[in-house]
Amino acid sequence: MIEPLFSSPVYMSDDLLPVDEGMLERVNSFKSHPNYSNMITDSYDVLNDDKMSDIRHFCIKHLNAYVRDFLKCKNEIYITTSWLNYTQKGQSHHLHNHPNSLISGVLYLSGQNINITFMRSHPLFCLNLDYERVGNVTAERWNQDSFVGQILLFPSSLIHLVEGNFSDEVRISLSFNTFVKGGLNNTTNRLELK
Repeated sequence: MIEPLFSSPVYMSDDLLPVDEGMLERVNSFKSHPNYSNMITDSYDVLNDDKMSDIRHFCIKHLNAYVRDFLKCKNEIYITTSWLNYTQKGQSHHLHNHPNSLISGVLYLSGQNINITFMRSHPLFCLNLDYERVGNVTAERWNQDSFVGQILLFPSSLIHLVEGNFSDEVRISLSFNTFVKGGLNNTTNRLELK
């Protein structure tokens, strides 16, 4: 028996957010500026904009499913920051993680051949072994296909990037970070954090 200890659980929604022209007009109405190798909104609070309420509802629904149903976590997790990324043809999304956040999410709103790559932050072994087949336990990097309307949720410490956009269509993604409300470790007063 193998127990995949210390995994990084990546959640991928089965249902897709229906994205139409009206929604794309709304997400394209935000002002943006350059961010490494693509563009990012000036606002880091886009999900609290009234025109994003349907998208916010979809994100919260899946965040709650990840936290409550999969992780079986009783803490209240809430969205702290949210922004839109615009990746033109020839641009990409740089290697990064999300500090000061617990769980991060990405929701693709337009684009083709969307592939997010997650990277291992430390090697499984300190040797370069040859595997007959590389799987999610032995991989140093994992390419995950995603689709327009699909949300992905993952631990914010997980390093990731999105390869270049080779389509004429602008790839638009919504990203968000979360944090915990209330007390942590309230079973021991000396370790409790509010």
